[in-house]
Amino acid sequence: MKKSICTLLISLIIWNLNSQISNNDSHFGTWKYDSQELPYFMLNFHKEQNPWYPFSHFQGTGSNIILTNQWGDVNVYSTEYGVTNISPAKFFTRGGFYPMIQVDGELISLIISELDAEKSVKYGVGYTEFSGELHRENIKLKITYRICTPFDYSKGFLARVRLENMMDKPLKAEFSVNSDIWIKPTYNNVKEWREIIKNSSKKLDKGRAEINHIDNNFKSIALVGNQSYIGDFSSSSIRLKKNIYLTSNQKEVADFKFGINEDYEAYQKALIAFEKDSSNTSWVDVLKPLKTIAQGNWMDRENIWTYSQLLSMCFYDTSLQEHFIHLGGYGLGRDPANPDNGFSMREVAETGIVMSYFTPELTKSSLKWMAKTQLVSGDLKRSHDFYPLALEPESQRLDKKFPDESDTEIWFLITCGEYFSATKDLDYFDEKVPYRTQGKTGSMWEHMVNAYKFIKNDIGTGKNGLIKMLHGDWNDYLSRTGSAGNGQSLMNTGMMCRALIKMHQLAEARQDPIATELKNYLKTLQKAVAASFDREWFVRAYDDEGNPIGTSNDRLFLNAQSWAVLGQCGTEEQRKKSLMNAVKLCSTPIGMTLMSKPYSSPSPENISWSPIPAGEGENAGIWPQTGAWLIWALAEEGLTKVALQEWEKSTLSNHTKLYPQVPFGIFNGPDCYSSHFANEREGWTQIEMFDRMIPVPMNPIIAWQAFGMRQIEINKKK
Repeated sequence: MKKSICTLLISLIIWNLNSQISNNDSHFGTWKYDSQELPYFMLNFHKEQNPWYPFSHFQGTGSNIILTNQWGDVNVYSTEYGVTNISPAKFFTRGGFYPMIQVDGELISLIISELDAEKSVKYGVGYTEFSGELHRENIKLKITYRICTPFDYSKGFLARVRLENMMDKPLKAEFSVNSDIWIKPTYNNVKEWREIIKNSSKKLDKGRAEINHIDNNFKSIALVGNQSYIGDFSSSSIRLKKNIYLTSNQKEVADFKFGINEDYEAYQKALIAFEKDSSNTSWVDVLKPLKTIAQGNWMDRENIWTYSQLLSMCFYDTSLQEHFIHLGGYGLGRDPANPDNGFSMREVAETGIVMSYFTPELTKSSLKWMAKTQLVSGDLKRSHDFYPLALEPESQRLDKKFPDESDTEIWFLITCGEYFSATKDLDYFDEKVPYRTQGKTGSMWEHMVNAYKFIKNDIGTGKNGLIKMLHGDWNDYLSRTGSAGNGQSLMNTGMMCRALIKMHQLAEARQDPIATELKNYLKTLQKAVAASFDREWFVRAYDDEGNPIGTSNDRLFLNAQSWAVLGQCGTEEQRKKSLMNAVKLCSTPIGMTLMSKPYSSPSPENISWSPIPAGEGENAGIWPQTGAWLIWALAEEGLTKVALQEWEKSTLSNHTKLYPQVPFGIFNGPDCYSSHFANEREGWTQIEMFDRMIPVPMNPIIAWQAFGMRQIEINKKK
């Protein structure tokens, strides 16, 4: 009786949740809640088909990433050999998992894109579920298969397959599940790869298909299921197969585990646990901290969904042996031999800020991940290429071969400070972490101090007292503003003020005498920022010739206002004035433009080498994280009502409502939207010069919602 009442109550709760979100449906699908009261998105193949756009969905275990799409592709990414696509669903493979049957000698694919009727794709928190029907002359088969990634830091994924014979007569067939293996791009030559696989040792037993000793990084790749399935191999695929005989309406249900470099016992334990609980309750547990910001409406779905997507981008870097959040589409599966493979490290620090308040253990690991790339001088690499750690001469700490940006060390300090502010964890900063320089180790606090000294002494300040820009700060579009070494960044300086506020608090808690120096440097930088307030707002920068950029008679730059405020620079009146002018001039129905008006394309000589079109990308496009920083600043200044208004505008729900026919910005999207300055591309994304639709999904669009809501809520109470 009690169980029935509980079941009824859960059903009522889910019905209520689903009724709340009906108005947020898209042309391309519907939001609903599952049995765990977690949101999922159901693609709608009947209402609005879009056969050319993949609608890709990230899911992950905390150690590797799975990327699925509406066609049934299952791409498996790991960090052996850098970010490696183990089963690229293109050219010579169909992906990391797909079912097939063989009837009367004919092989038939059961991948969703090749099914005939009643097709559906469900994207959930930690899972993708494909379903459809196969109709042939003597076959009518319903198939459902779910790809699950519990957040348990394992490598691989779980799958459940359900077959149902819908004919009024028996079906006799050989059924198989398959995983294609081709480690791209490490092995680009097909013949070479097939020869390597052919010569690798294999275990093809009951319930087990495993390739061993591929190379030093990939010790094993396996597909494991119950004992009624037999392991098999052909070309570059491992498979488990079984002869089935299904009477009318009879079902075959089976669970499988795909894994990388795990022992057989781990596979078996995972399958036993999956059989008992296939609902991904691990995700319920990891998302519990978000209850502290619950609103009791559609905003909860936004926060839960986006934060789960952020965690789905978590990798375990096998070279540095730390977890970090990947930026997204950029750098996935690229060739580590290519020097351009690395992606910016600053986003690892940015997402570390967010996680400090919800998943602090991942922030700790992310910061160590960054620290392990640091030279003893304090210099942090601008990108991460996943190469083994190697000695780099101190004389090359400001790399002369490639353009250098000036903000990585500042982001590192900000995130360290926010982690301490969120957790009060002093012990963490005593932990010893190696530098990139061979044989050198320091505490996390020493890594921070060295980064601080590098910013102060090696990057330095210019004649206006602001930190130099070099070849760009966060906004690498401003690549010519400080490329001669004299230009200055107000954004950098405001950020450094924020970092110093928190670092000073940490130094005092540690009773470190450097606290006095930090406080004095903070006051010096705050004074320089205050002096760069130009009647209505803070200027953005000074170029190499000393000319101000972003004055009150020209244009407002969003990031200068956000970080000046977060760094507690200027008077309270100046801070509020700059924020409200930013809202007035940059706010749009779907978020904040990066500046109040774009530059020409090409831009003036002292701005950029990149002729980004107006309203696109960094040239007055809409960047979700920069809007989030303004929301953060508004909240800290007590402007919580305005902050909430801007938060609502920046949500996926709002973008879907205003641009229902845009196939992204629904459950994930690109790193930025095009603004009204891009005319007919407003609400879409940059495609001219660089197509930003290709690397979707990216993490900035889903990283900051929960953090922004938290800042609004805690500042409401002050």
